[in-house]
Amino acid sequence: MSDPHALQQPIRVPLQRTLQSVVIPDLVRRRTGVHSPLTPGESLSEQTLADLAQASLESLPSVEIKLEQLLAQGWGMEQLYLQGIAATARQLGQWWLSDQIHFASLTLAVGHLQELVLRWEGRFLRSADPLPGASRRVALLAGDFQDQHSLGLLMLQAFFKRDGWQVHPTAGMTEASLLAHVKTFHVDLLGLSVATDRRLPQTRQLIEALRQASLNPKLQVMVGGPLLMAHPEVAHDLGGDFLGLEADQASKQAFQWVERMNR
Repeated sequence: MSDPHALQQPIRVPLQRTLQSVVIPDLVRRRTGVHSPLTPGESLSEQTLADLAQASLESLPSVEIKLEQLLAQGWGMEQLYLQGIAATARQLGQWWLSDQIHFASLTLAVGHLQELVLRWEGRFLRSADPLPGASRRVALLAGDFQDQHSLGLLMLQAFFKRDGWQVHPTAGMTEASLLAHVKTFHVDLLGLSVATDRRLPQTRQLIEALRQASLNPKLQVMVGGPLLMAHPEVAHDLGGDFLGLEADQASKQAFQWVERMNR
């Protein structure tokens, strides 16, 4: 059972997890290990991961070539996103935390990965069959309102789109515009990522307001992010319906919740 005082007590998240909310939120995490030699179905070797991270620091074409090589070796697009692009972003974050690169370099490299996800969207959407019935469901997926263009959010939206959801764009949305959107359009699922405890009271109030304003009385709220990865009990206190942690499962998990509520 969750602690009823969880929102009044300060909950601290390590710097690494806070960083990941910008680079690759925990809604788009996947457990990765280190294996060698590299074969499809395994995680990247330390050297391959370092090469990808270095390429992303250099240019978009450089990292694209490296990822194309993995595809040629038999890696699937989903595996490439989760264990290639996501793992590369986390490696860059580790380099920044250990003072091996400057924050400006980190930002540039992650920008290259973001551009790549956008460039490859069509290929990714064709990489798997959609969920039967998902095309009639609408999702709004939002991260930190100060960073709506995060790599993690782009990837999460890509997984939902690939599974057939109608995903309404949230880039540039404020809390006010999010409220206006659910008042105007039917939305089945709202996904929110929570990075730290600084906005817990506001997030709880926002979820309550969104439920009250929604055209859809059966609106489902999925919450995730670094804070909830460390403190899953907070999901209930925030007013979320369920906790979503991994991108390749979040869409399917959300679809099951929405379908169950609409039977």
